[in-house]
Amino acid sequence: MGKKDKRSKSPKGKKDKDKKDDKEGSPSELPEEEKHAEDQTLVASSETKSLPPLPPGELPGPPPVVKPEFTYNKELTLEQLQQILALSVNLEDTARCLAGIMQLGDIVFDARNLILLEYCLGIIMFGKNAGLKITQIQVIYDLGHMILDIIRAGNPFAEAERIFRNRLISMSMKNADKSQNPMFSAWDLERITPYFTSTVFQHYCLYQYCFTKDHYNITRDERVWIETPFIYPLSESQTTEEVEAEKAAKKAAAEKAEAEAKEAALKASQDAFALLDAEARLRAEEELKRRPLNLQQAIDIAVRDKVLVAKQSLIEEYHYREKYLLEKVLRMQGDEGNTKEHPETKKPKKEEKGETGNKGEKGEKEGKNDNATEEEDPESAKSPKSEKRKKKEKKEKKK
Repeated sequence: MGKKDKRSKSPKGKKDKDKKDDKEGSPSELPEEEKHAEDQTLVASSETKSLPPLPPGELPGPPPVVKPEFTYNKELTLEQLQQILALSVNLEDTARCLAGIMQLGDIVFDARNLILLEYCLGIIMFGKNAGLKITQIQVIYDLGHMILDIIRAGNPFAEAERIFRNRLISMSMKNADKSQNPMFSAWDLERITPYFTSTVFQHYCLYQYCFTKDHYNITRDERVWIETPFIYPLSESQTTEEVEAEKAAKKAAAEKAEAEAKEAALKASQDAFALLDAEARLRAEEELKRRPLNLQQAIDIAVRDKVLVAKQSLIEEYHYREKYLLEKVLRMQGDEGNTKEHPETKKPKKEEKGETGNKGEKGEKEGKNDNATEEEDPESAKSPKSEKRKKKEKKEKKK
């Protein structure tokens, strides 16, 4: 019985031992999803180890934009310049035309192109406003591009100023043979120099930074949805005639209100002037009634009263004389219209030269007397009585 028990236990213990060895020696197999997740975590950990850490509080910026070389057309012919000057009334059309000639790209979002366009357009408009000739405008345009090339080359301010000064002096001096006049006169230099010193040389560092450093040119396009306006319902709609009638009524009401406002303002001003006049008269009356406090005031009041009386008498005399002279002129015009000379009673002809001395002397004396009487009383010479007297004197001369 003992042997049988040993035989029966041996195979069973062997199987249990084999199971223990399998559990301890061979690893358990994982599913495929867990294996893939472990691979991704390993890759991420390796990538984070290769990148340098960012400083605290700083976000990663956009990558630098590699821009092509900044090129444009610098030449400007006289025909193109005339075309630009013809469009100078509208600056937008002028800028668009110059941008096409210079072959600039985007002038809306690219600040460098826009600064260059404004710089060149400013030189042309300065030449036009300064009254320079078209050839002189072309020369200063080329001079501006020369300064810009010096700036883009990275030269210092003193070098650019020296080259600019020497170029202007050479253009303002006569040649050795004196066959041609200089391009610019002294008066032209007095206008050109302040312009360049107050624009490009004043902002030299700004232009140099703009045209020598790379910049980010980031543009974004956004599509925005806008709701369309609501349509009025048919119950609130109106015909064209009704709309026109409503507009005419509003216009008439506005004109009426404006006329009433003007009339009210005029009436208010008239009332204000009348009130001021009444106050002035009242003050004058009170001033006249006021008694003098001392001798000087008494003298002033007496002189003032006499001056007022003399002034009033002069005004009355002036009106009287004006009325008298007007009546006299009207009466004389009426007499001249009524009394016309008869054709038989014509004035005698002047005495011919060569008559005897007695008659000539008498005529001269009588003529002098007549002139004297006319000079003494010029107003009475025009009256009808003076004309009758002249006729009588002429009859006596004939006798």
